[in-house]
Amino acid sequence: MCQINYAENGVGNKVRTVTVEGRDYQVPDHGFWDRFDSWEPETRKIFRQIVKGGDTVLDIGAWIGPTVLFALSAGADRVIAVEPNPASRAMLERLINLNPGMGKKVTVVPMAVCNGPGYLHLGQPQGDSDSSLFGIGGRDIVVDCLSIIDLIERQGLKEISLIKIDVEGSEILLAEDFHQLGKRPGQNIHLSIHRPFWPRDSHPEALAHALAGYEIWDDRGQALTQADLHSRLVTTRSRPDWGTRHGNFFELRLRAR
Repeated sequence: MCQINYAENGVGNKVRTVTVEGRDYQVPDHGFWDRFDSWEPETRKIFRQIVKGGDTVLDIGAWIGPTVLFALSAGADRVIAVEPNPASRAMLERLINLNPGMGKKVTVVPMAVCNGPGYLHLGQPQGDSDSSLFGIGGRDIVVDCLSIIDLIERQGLKEISLIKIDVEGSEILLAEDFHQLGKRPGQNIHLSIHRPFWPRDSHPEALAHALAGYEIWDDRGQALTQADLHSRLVTTRSRPDWGTRHGNFFELRLRAR
């Protein structure tokens, strides 16, 4: 259950009170929160099912913080929030500052994930908090990046109840990370696929192969075979029946065998 109320804080900047699972959070004013109550109910359900009190969540592509709130409301005691976009990250950091005690639980990492250490050029539309390596044009911003495995080691993470990955197309670069994460039995991953954002010379077969060591479900809870997954990853259909109203975008829940 989410509930949104409007208020003015002490310095006159509009903030909102968002209630998630009976907990109130203050969030900076952003048009997204108008639709937060109905946003990605399947994702919210996955957080409720997997994350328990005291858990650690790795939120890759934390944006302005909705899934950080899902993790905290489910009981997570530590959230590593990875967000390379400076506009999104500023709003995420303000959300943290607006809520006393949240800073002790949430660590913001100002980087992107990719297939190794280095840097990426991301596109950011003017005045927008969205960004993407491949699919969104606009102002070019340069961000540091590293692999997920390196990120886990750098943060000293041992047990991670859920790794959420929503990186606007860059998932196609992470085959080796998925291969390595698949060696962690029972590791849960919530992965967003942005097939239309992938470049023409990408290699979806490599990503499909890297996910061979996982149990796989779609966002409707339907179990997928490796053949099902391969078909979804390699198709060039613009509006398959498993996609969203925006096209060939879909979510996967993965669990390492």
